[in-house]
Amino acid sequence: MEDEKVKNKDEEKRDKPYELMWFYDEAWMNEECRSVRKNMAAIEREYLELRKELRNIEEIIAKSEDKYIKAKADYIKKRIRDLEKRFPWLLSDVPLEALLWGVPHG
Repeated sequence: MEDEKVKNKDEEKRDKPYELMWFYDEAWMNEECRSVRKNMAAIEREYLELRKELRNIEEIIAKSEDKYIKAKADYIKKRIRDLEKRFPWLLSDVPLEALLWGVPHG
């Protein structure tokens, strides 16, 4: 009797392979995970844009001594430091998604 139940469950699983998902696959489908990724992407985008702008401004500063440009560079550096302080995962070598929803080691 139990052998038949096990066989029936196995047959059902084979008939519906799309329902065979690991927990980590399901986590990406979760609304909370999508919301976190969306917010992270916005923060990362802002951080990257600031870094690019700072790089360009520092090239200009190397060529000229404009006080306005230096003030703008200082302001951007302050914004970057603030982002790094508020979101330390921006400086991490490991992506936050891997830490939160990655496959556990071991």
